[in-house]
Amino acid sequence: MTVTAREEAASAVPLPLPAQRQCLSPGPSTPDAAAEPGSSAQAAQGLSGSTARAAAAFAVPTAKDFVGCPDAPLLLVLGPGAPASPSQTQCASASSVSPTAPTAAPAASGRDSPGLDVPSTSESAAEGGAGQGSRSEPPALRLPRRVSANDPAVRLRVECGLFSGEALVLVQGLASTPRGLFQGRSRRSWVALQGRFKAPVRLDSLVTGQEFSRPFRRLPPAWMVEWGLLGLARKISGGAVMIGPMSAPSVLMPAMAAASIINVSRPGSQPPLLEAQEDVRLFAPHLAVAPPHGSPGPSRPADAPARKRHFSAARHREGLSYDTRHVWTFHFCQQFVDLSAYRLDFGCATYDLARHLDGQPLQFMTKDVDSGSYLFQVLAWHQRLLTEAAAAAAGAAGAAEAGAGAGAVVGP
Repeated sequence: MTVTAREEAASAVPLPLPAQRQCLSPGPSTPDAAAEPGSSAQAAQGLSGSTARAAAAFAVPTAKDFVGCPDAPLLLVLGPGAPASPSQTQCASASSVSPTAPTAAPAASGRDSPGLDVPSTSESAAEGGAGQGSRSEPPALRLPRRVSANDPAVRLRVECGLFSGEALVLVQGLASTPRGLFQGRSRRSWVALQGRFKAPVRLDSLVTGQEFSRPFRRLPPAWMVEWGLLGLARKISGGAVMIGPMSAPSVLMPAMAAASIINVSRPGSQPPLLEAQEDVRLFAPHLAVAPPHGSPGPSRPADAPARKRHFSAARHREGLSYDTRHVWTFHFCQQFVDLSAYRLDFGCATYDLARHLDGQPLQFMTKDVDSGSYLFQVLAWHQRLLTEAAAAAAGAAGAAEAGAGAGAVVGP
């Protein structure tokens, strides 16, 4: 299968957004305020009957967590990078959250307001308030908290020490996928992230990709790993790929080289989240395309492939940082992983990811390597992962108990 480098997303037809939105927040509504359990800042739901998984620092869902979930057989939950309070392990029964009119995003501590059109929620999901025009939530859940996919009216509030903004996750092939959302677009998933950095982050340090805590199982032939998996990562990022050890596999790519679209705007002039077009002129004016010689008019933005080619070279990222002055919009799209079936599809061949991941979920994320902090992290659980995930969790718990017993001091 031939993979084209040009991203069709830059010319995608804008998707109209509803006037009202609701927000699922992994963090506090203001940078300096602690998130209150059950508050609107914690509207995303938790997972029921979850087993703590010490090795990977996240919980494993059970089959009951998928019952009534509009995204089944997929279940999206906030990753371990999302702040949580111990008292949030208990959650009220199924409820929904009423959307309110959009409000301005909070200002970063000691900085100007981001100038973003960010929604808030008027009721807590844990309070059992009746939602107006929102989708039904699945049954009572425990940590980690569930995230809805495929609803442009549901935004995930992104709030951490480095970034303030919002995100949206869209996945093809689910019962919740709106008709026409992916029509004419060669993509299987689409993550949009928009906001302002609170502190400069090095271009080399902000990455996207996949991380796992355990080795893969039943690995395919080495040629398939090299040509297929790593080849795919190199294709997406123009060759700028960091590969982790097989004991804890990871494939990480600089966001500046891997993102399908990056838009840099002045606060108050940023595009609607899903309508962003490639434009990095405010950050990298040297990439702008000048008008024909002698012609009046402004420059036009370079396309996404040009930005990827340029920043895939380490020397072009060196010494540069994402600034705090502008609003940054990132779109991360991919067309090869079918999350509804958990298969890697190259067109000419498909591979069963659930067979090899040892019960570990794929993820949508952006991470600052220097600090180890996630700007955004959502785990994509599939029902086909549950058996091996539960077995791994039980094994980890048994090993922890054995270790504790071996370390105990027996008195005379």
